[in-house]
Amino acid sequence: MIPRHAVRLTALAAVPAALALATVPAAAHTGHPASASGDSYQVDLTSLNESGAKGTAMLSLDGTRLTVKIEVSGLVPGQPHAQHIHGSTSGHDFHCPDASADKNQDGIVTTAEGIPAYGDINISLTTKGDTSKNSGLAVDRMP
Repeated sequence: MIPRHAVRLTALAAVPAALALATVPAAAHTGHPASASGDSYQVDLTSLNESGAKGTAMLSLDGTRLTVKIEVSGLVPGQPHAQHIHGSTSGHDFHCPDASADKNQDGIVTTAEGIPAYGDINISLTTKGDTSKNSGLAVDRMP
């Protein structure tokens, strides 16, 4: 059961298998295999900027199709929430930014301040069409 003010989001992204698993950031979450087969992963999503948002994502790879199911709570109801997989295939260790990333000391780590820690958008979790970083704010095509 999903708590009140929680959202269940599902997206399908057609991507090369190697890219899909290489781009899951080691950052904005803690992750571990959900099954012994290694083709499914559970990711615990944690809050940034004391937002109170948290959740779990399940990533399953079947050939070149990546299915992402996300259950979250603490989001602002009725507002779009862009969804992406950040990182790179260069082997850089991406992670959630901490307070030291807040360069202007306003108490909020902005997207621009956080990108060096969590990497650029590699996959936009859209339900149809383009899944590149160019669709990073295509909330009309995100669950």
